[in-house]
Amino acid sequence: MKALCFDIGGTNLKYGIVENYKVLYFKKERTDKYNLEEQINRIINSFEHDAISIGFAGVVKENKILFAPNLKTYQERELKINTDKRIVIDNDANLFTLGEYANLKNYENVIGITLGTGVGGGIVIGGKLYKGKGGAGEIGHITVVQDGALCNCGKLGCIEAYIGESYFPRYFENVFGKKLSANEIYNLALRNDSRAVEFWKWFSEKLSILINNLVCIFDPEVIVIGGGVSNAFDVFKNFLNVKGNVVVKKSELGEYASLIGGYFALMNI
Repeated sequence: MKALCFDIGGTNLKYGIVENYKVLYFKKERTDKYNLEEQINRIINSFEHDAISIGFAGVVKENKILFAPNLKTYQERELKINTDKRIVIDNDANLFTLGEYANLKNYENVIGITLGTGVGGGIVIGGKLYKGKGGAGEIGHITVVQDGALCNCGKLGCIEAYIGESYFPRYFENVFGKKLSANEIYNLALRNDSRAVEFWKWFSEKLSILINNLVCIFDPEVIVIGGGVSNAFDVFKNFLNVKGNVVVKKSELGEYASLIGGYFALMNI
């Protein structure tokens, strides 16, 4: 089967052709938040394929977008996709986790954490994706600070409001006097900029709270971290304070993970 697989985030839209769990073609472009359906349909019409998977940054149930704090225009409705092909739509972090699970092979209990515009998560228990009533895995909206920073979801103190990249400027401007991306802060840390190093220490403290909560609840064998901010993993991993017998590692599939996870979902539905 040849599948056209999408990974749609709040900042970037990634897509590719996947066959036999191999990515044959890959491209990334900016997410057109106001014309997203037109963007998706343009891409669909550009490729020959047998099926489609879409990983979407939000809560998805039965191919309907229920909640999408970073793509609010598409909440509470189905995407208008012009196709007669078989299609699977799921949360992007769920598909990321499925992709990593398929790649790891030797683990049955896996949690995926995506660190990008926001914070997403996926949970595989006993080799199966756990979705609860449909929205399980929205770990970015776990409260870590009572009455803390305002999150895009409307709640206060969510972990996403601290370690989601779209929230970084509120911290960077106070320290550096200008807006900087995660990658720029990462590069500064590599040059031993003390302010950048302190930021990643602070970031790791928050991430450690999230990881330790997940370990207590799910007792996974491995936690895989992906998303754009994970490019700084070799810096912030040194400051993680993780409790319990769990492996915490960076994604091996990188930007391909959600695409391969989408292919896995198509092959196993």
